[in-house]
This record gives sequence, C-alpha cells and structure tokens, in this order.
Amino acid sequence: MMIFLLILKIIGIVLCVILGILAVILFVPICYEVDAGIDAMDYKGRVRWLGRLIRFEFRWKEKTHAVLKILWFVIDFTDPEAVAARKAKKEAKARKKQQKLQKKEARKNEKQARQNQKEAQQQASDREARAQRRAEFRKQQEAESLSDESNELEKMQVKEKTVTENVVSESVTEAERIDIDEPVEHKMTGVEASVGKHASETDQQSVSEEASDVLEKEPAQENGTEEKISVREKLKSAREKAGSVKEKVKNGIAVIRFLKEQELIPAVWVKLKTFLLHIRPRILRGHLQFGLTDPANTGQVLGGIAMIPFLYQTELQIEPDFETDENYIKGQVYTRGHMCCIHLVILIVRLLLDKKIRGVIHMIRENE
Repeated sequence: MMIFLLILKIIGIVLCVILGILAVILFVPICYEVDAGIDAMDYKGRVRWLGRLIRFEFRWKEKTHAVLKILWFVIDFTDPEAVAARKAKKEAKARKKQQKLQKKEARKNEKQARQNQKEAQQQASDREARAQRRAEFRKQQEAESLSDESNELEKMQVKEKTVTENVVSESVTEAERIDIDEPVEHKMTGVEASVGKHASETDQQSVSEEASDVLEKEPAQENGTEEKISVREKLKSAREKAGSVKEKVKNGIAVIRFLKEQELIPAVWVKLKTFLLHIRPRILRGHLQFGLTDPANTGQVLGGIAMIPFLYQTELQIEPDFETDENYIKGQVYTRGHMCCIHLVILIVRLLLDKKIRGVIHMIRENE
C-alpha cells in the first residue's frame, strides 16, 4: 500500500511540474518596449520574459546592435567575433553536409557503375549467345546441305544402276546404239545435276546469309528500341512536370477564388481583432508630424489614422502638414505593452474551429 501511494505521489509531482511549466509559458506575459526617435534616427527595442531571466535588446543608430540574454548566457548577433564564430559553425555544418552529400553521390555513382557493368556483362553474354546461335545455325545449314547433296548423289547412283540394268537386258543392237547415245544423255544429266546442285547451294547460301543478317540486326534494333524508350520516358517526365506546375497554379487560383467566395477574410479579421486588442500597447505617447507633397494624400492618410479608435485613448499627438513641398515624418514615439502566449493559442484554436477555415485547410492538403 505504501509503494502504491509513493507511486501516486511521484505521478502527482510530475503532473504538477508539467502543469506549472505550461502555466508559466502560457500565462506569464511577454513585455515589450519601443522608443523611436525619428529626428535623431535612433531606434530602441526591448523584449523581456520571466522578469529579466530572458531578454532581448535591439538598437539601431548608424549601426545595428542586437543581444539575446538567457540567464547569464549572452548571444551577441552583431559582435564581429561572435558572428564569425557562428559563421564558422555554419560553414562547418555546411561542409559536413556537403561531405555527406558527396559520399551519398559517390555511393550512388558506384552503384550505378556496378549496374552498368552488370548490364555490359549481360549484353556481352547476349552477344556471345547470339553468335553461338548464328554458328549453330550455320552448322545446321551446312549439315543439311551436305545431307541433301549425299541424298541426291545416292538417287543419281540408283538411277544410273537401273538404267544400266535395263540397257543390258535389251538387245545387242540397241545396246550398241544406246552405247553410242548414252554419253550424251549422261552428259546432259550430269550437267542438269550440276546446275541443280549449284542452284540448291546458292539458295542455301542466300538463306544462311539472310538468317545471319537478321541475327546481326537484332542488337541494333534492341539499342534503337532502348533509345526510343529513354526519349519517351524523358518526354513523359517533362510533360508530368509541366502538368504539375499548371495544376499548382490552377490550385492557387482556385484557393484565392474560394477565399473570396466564402468570405473568409471577415471571419479571420473578427478573431484577429480580438487578438490585437489583447496585445495592444498599454502606453503610447509622443509627437508625430508628417506631410506629403500632395495635400489630398495627406488628408487620406489622416483619415485612415482617424479610423483607429484606439489612438484616441493614448497620449500620441499627430500633426499633419498640408503646406509642405516634400515628403517627411518627424517626432518621437514611446510605447510599452505586453502579451501572453495563451492569447495566441486561443487565436489558433478559434481559427481551427471555424468550419470554413478547416475546409480551406483540408482542400489545400488534398491538393498537395
């Protein structure tokens, strides 16, 4: 039981610490202060949070000076040595990142080289296989031609034997006449056989040459098809990129039209006005004098300032000059106020709870 209570105690302490940190972040105000001397071109700005534990100071008078102080740590954004140190750190990080990218690129190139080598080996093996197939095809053609010649010779020998046997069986007189005429016929048959043999050899040679030409044209055709495929892929990727750019432009135009149609700007302005009311300056005093070359423009600017009722409750004096021949503004302004992070959180929550704004966000996500 004691262990269980101890665990509950620890959990309660952790929750209290977390809630305390959240309360400090959300409800402790961030104080700001601005002192602008327009005549002297001297501008000062200070922001502090948690008393003076975290503070930021900015000043501009012929030179910029910006310092961030967190407890006893000081970060000077304008000190040449600090700037050089930060620049060196950034350069070191950039070098490391570049080295990583180079290593990654080298690994990628090595992988691509291995892949190209494999492809080259595959192509070489394919060429060897094609050459082997061509050699086998030629051997087969030669064997078929030799077998055809031997068959023809056997047929001729059989024919000659039958003819001689028939001749012997006939009469002597006819045999003598046949003996006289037989050489001519034999010569004719021999000539015809040689002519037929030559024609068959030429036909077989032409067939074998055509087959070898077809087999030799195969790699060239494959290379041509590969080049066509690569060109098609490049054209396809270019078209896809152009289409994506056009789609993005169209989506942007559609979003703008949707914002105008749904009248979201008034809905956002109502919520933003409440936020600006909470972060408004509590103290605003000083004296401003301005003038423009055109008195009509001066009157328009003064009318726009008059539309801000908040300025009526302050000690700021604004004096227009309708007789000047140049554009100018001079005077001095001092303002001070504060804001809490809870107001920013409430603004974000109110914006996200609006159905129209959520619909626009959902549409943008879908388009992305």
